[in-house]
Amino acid sequence: MLPQFRRQKIGGALLDIAENQIFGTGHPQAKLRVVAENVSARQFFTARGWREGKIYPHEKWHFSMIDMSKNLGRVVA
Repeated sequence: MLPQFRRQKIGGALLDIAENQIFGTGHPQAKLRVVAENVSARQFFTARGWREGKIYPHEKWHFSMIDMSKNLGRVVA
């Protein structure tokens, strides 16, 4: 992402929309995976209530992935 577009809260707004859509289709939990070395992405998601889970090697490339999940028991405003 270009520096001038960072810290604009766009990512958080998009994540809220995605979480609402997932919850709205009847799924009480969302899941994703993140490159383990991407510390800023991990911090972004954990700050928004996501939990880190299993760490495992990527199926094709030589880096590790982390499963993340979030219970969506409420609709995000």
